Amino acid sequence: TIVPNHADLKNAGALDFPSRELRKIFKDGDHVRVIHGKYEGETGLVVRVDDNVAVIVADTTYSEMKVRPRDMQLCTEMNSGVDSQGMYQIGDVVEVDQQTIGYIVRIERGVRQDSNTARQDSVGAKQRYRQET
Repeated sequence: TIVPNHADLKNAGALDFPSRELRKIFKDGDHVRVIHGKYEGETGLVVRVDDNVAVIVADTTYSEMKVRPRDMQLCTEMNSGVDSQGMYQIGDVVEVDQQTIGYIVRIERGVRQDSNTARQDSVGAKQRYRQET
């Protein structure tokens, strides 16, 4: 049931619709939180909406995320990110393997990303490198 907020429908009262006919609407500039999926918990700014996908720039990493509108909601708070976790902090030099070193460029939800993995496919990098506790 929806109560329309439009001058032409002012006297219509509550309108009933099947849920399959409803769709969330977002516009460029909306600040949103991802509530389901790969980027759950992230916040960011909507920069583009195409068909059934919104492109969001993340508050903490400034990376683009493609999210379905049904998987996000408007919000006012922003993720602040972290600059350290456990024994690691941004800028630390780390040994990735016996022949490779890098430095920490981002710490996000316990996943360390160093300068070497930043240049690689992020999915592969997250699968290859251990999660910090």
